[in-house]
Amino acid sequence: MTDMSRHVRLIGFASFALGLSAYAQVMEQPVSENRVEAVTVFGASPQRARDFAEAAAPKQRSLDLLARWDDQICVSVAGPPVHQAQYIADRISQRAFELGLEPGRPGCKTNLLIVVTAEPEKLIGNLVRDDPDTFGFNESGAVDTAGKAAFERFQIEERPVRAWVVTETFSADGMPIDGDARIGSSGNSSLPGNPSKDMSGARGGSYANVPMVRTDSTRLSSAVRSDISRVVLIADAGALSRRSLTSVADYMAFFSLAQVDPDVDASGFESVLNLFISDDTSDALKAGMTDWDRAYLSSLYSSKRNAASLSRQIQDISRRMVNE
Repeated sequence: MTDMSRHVRLIGFASFALGLSAYAQVMEQPVSENRVEAVTVFGASPQRARDFAEAAAPKQRSLDLLARWDDQICVSVAGPPVHQAQYIADRISQRAFELGLEPGRPGCKTNLLIVVTAEPEKLIGNLVRDDPDTFGFNESGAVDTAGKAAFERFQIEERPVRAWVVTETFSADGMPIDGDARIGSSGNSSLPGNPSKDMSGARGGSYANVPMVRTDSTRLSSAVRSDISRVVLIADAGALSRRSLTSVADYMAFFSLAQVDPDVDASGFESVLNLFISDDTSDALKAGMTDWDRAYLSSLYSSKRNAASLSRQIQDISRRMVNE
C-alpha cells in the first residue's frame, strides 16, 4: 500500500469537515528522542492492572494484537470554536508526544480526524455516502477494521464520542505486508528464488510481486505487529457541553492513541474512560487523564509490539503498569 493510499481518505474527510464552524490542525511541537516515559500506578496489584487493561481492550474476536501508532500523528479538529478546536488538537498532540510519537507539522497529511457536531448520525451518513472508503473497507493490502457489524453500531448507537480505528499489519520490523502475488510467465510456480519445473522437466516461472516477510515467530513473539493507520472520532456536541474541555480532550486522546472497547466499563477505576457514565464527575476526572490512564498508554507504547498473542500483550502491559 502506498503512503498516498494510507492518508488520502482522511484528507478528503478533512476537506469535507471544513464546512463546519471551525478547523484546527495541530501546531508544530518540539521534537525529542522517541522515548516513552514510564508511568506506574503505585499500590496497584498485578491483577488490578490486568483488569484495567482487559477492560480497555476491544472484545472483537478477530483482534490478534492491540495496535498503536508507529511514529507520527497529524491531528485535525472540526466543529467547535477555533480556540477550543486548537486546544483539543494541542492536548492530543501533547499526549502523543509524551508517548514518544512525533506530532505532525503544519500542513501534514491528516491521519487523526475529530469532528464535533450536533448531528452525528447525519454527518456519518453524509460521509458514508460521499466518501465510504474513509473507513477502510475497500482498501487492498493488510488493512483491517472492527468489521461491518461494528460499523453498523458506529453509525446508529448514540455515544458521546464514536471512534473508528483503521489498522494495518506489518512485519515485526515494520515491513509492509501488501500486494498480490502473480505467477510467472510459464504458468508454473515456485517460491521466489527457487527454480521450478513443469511436468516435462523444463524450468518454469516463479511468483512475482511477492511481499517478502522473513518470519521468526516463536511462542514468545509473533512475526507481525499491528499499527494504527488512521482514526476518525465523531463527537456529540450536546454531550460534550457538560464536561470540562480538558477532560473531553483527554478522553478523545485515549480513544485516539489506543484501540478501546466502545462499551468499556472502567467503573472500578479512577479513569477518564468514566467521563460520561454519570453527570456527577469528580474533580480528578475534570483534570483529564488519571495515573491509570497514563500508565496504560505508556505501557502499551513500551510493551512488545509483536507479542505472541493478545493475552500475552495484555499481560506485558499490565506488568509494566505496576512495575515500571
